[in-house]
Formats: sequence, structure tokens, C-alpha cells
Amino acid sequence: MNIQKKLDTLFNQWKDTHDIYINETDLSELPELTNFTMDGISGKDETAYVNADIKVLYVLVESNVGKDCKHFRINDYFWFREQVVNNGKHIIPARIQFVQENITGRPADLNAVAYMNLNKCGGGCSRNFKKLRNYVRLPKIKEHIKEEIEILEPDLIVCFGKGVDDLVKEILGETHALYKKILPLRHPSCRNSSDDYEIMFQERWSQIICKEK
Repeated sequence: MNIQKKLDTLFNQWKDTHDIYINETDLSELPELTNFTMDGISGKDETAYVNADIKVLYVLVESNVGKDCKHFRINDYFWFREQVVNNGKHIIPARIQFVQENITGRPADLNAVAYMNLNKCGGGCSRNFKKLRNYVRLPKIKEHIKEEIEILEPDLIVCFGKGVDDLVKEILGETHALYKKILPLRHPSCRNSSDDYEIMFQERWSQIICKEK
């Protein structure tokens, strides 16, 4: 079974889990569980990702398709593919291209990376970290996130945004092979200058390289 088929199976289970929690859980401190946004390999053909010398998974909090952004079609919407990979004017692809090129040492192909939102419900123009934390700590959601990471089998996980790396580490556990292969970076849409962002990246990337030696 190829990666996309495995992800499709997982996402169907994930939607069923949302339905179960809707009926059994206090929803006041959780994201909107009636929504579901897709992610995975950014290109429609997974070959480039599978054959990459370094398979990189980019993890963010949530896609910006929530109640504050009603112009997006929410359910089954692959935000990264539609709004980032295919949008050369967006700051996020420019920053991710920079990161990808410095990790791999070659021109970046954003169709050959994987992308994952921890919150599959989508978010608005500002995040609610408390609701996110409550969501990813739901037992079945935690299992689904870990399974998606393992289906994608990345060599490196890049976590964008404050606290995202801590949540991923919590989900994987200290004994997981990827626990020490997590690179925490500021969100690609942060207001840092390109020079400041590059300095931050180089400092944190060097720490990952030192861990592997």
C-alpha cells in the first residue's frame, strides 16, 4: 500500500474519532471537531518525496481555514498544497524553500516534502494553544498523529512555531527514533527579517547536526 492510501485510511479513522469525541467529550475547550483538513505529501505524486535523499516533514499547528476565514472550503482541504506550494507570492513557501535548501544542500522542490497540521480541524487567523494542547492530548488523536508521522517516515521533522516541537516530542516519546531529529524554528510567517531568520535557522540546525555526530 502506498503512502497516500495509508493516509486516506488513517484520515477516515481520524474523522470517525472526531465524531466519537463530539458525542462523548466536553467540546468547549477543543477546536471545531466537525471540520477536517487534509495534509501529507505536498505533491500529488509521492515519488519525489519517497526518493528524496533527506525526507523532511514540516509540522505546523493548523491550517488557516477556520471561522475567521470562511472563504476557504474546510472539509478535506489540503491548505499547504493549495495555498503555499502553488502560491509563489506567499512568504511561507519562500521561508520553507530556504530551510529545505539549507537542509538538503540542493534547490528546493516543495512537491517533495511532507506537511502536517497537528490540529486537523483548521484554525482561524490566531491560534488557541490551550485548545490545541487539549486536542493533541486526546488519547486517540495522539495515536493518530504518531501514526501519520510513522507513515510518512521522515528523516527530519521541522516544527514551525512556539511549542510545536514540545508537543511532537510528547507524542513520540523519548525512546522514539525521531525524538532527537526534531528541528524547532519560528513560524515561517513571523516578522523577522530574512537575515534574522537565517541566523536563527543556522544556530538551531547546527545543534541538530551536533546531536547526530
